[in-house]
Amino acid sequence: MLGPLVISLKDELLFIKSILIPAFNPDNELDTSKQRKEWMRTRAINTHWDAGIHEELLIKYGTVKSLDKAELEKVEMERKMEMERKLEKVERKLEKVEMERMLEMMEMERKLERKQGTKIIISSSFIVSP
Repeated sequence: MLGPLVISLKDELLFIKSILIPAFNPDNELDTSKQRKEWMRTRAINTHWDAGIHEELLIKYGTVKSLDKAELEKVEMERKMEMERKLEKVERKLEKVEMERMLEMMEMERKLERKQGTKIIISSSFIVSP
């Protein structure tokens, strides 16, 4: 079984320029997304596109109602991914700060235990002395 189809950025860009953008040309009078999708499929076949690549790209771009919407969705997706990266970065910093705080608290507890141990030794030495 073959793995997922890998489509290069060059092929995707060429598809957008040669098939997707012309599909939205008002001169083509493609009123519905079904007509547009069929027109893109026919144009891809006539321009000798690899069948797997053009079908995969039609799935990706075939549901686009307008190029403006496609661009907005792309920008929103990029923004969302950037926010997720920033959130992950903040979470890593927070985990580091929490870990440092826990280490500091453990060190303070050890110091407190040592002080209390010293007091017990000192107080027991007073009891033993005549």
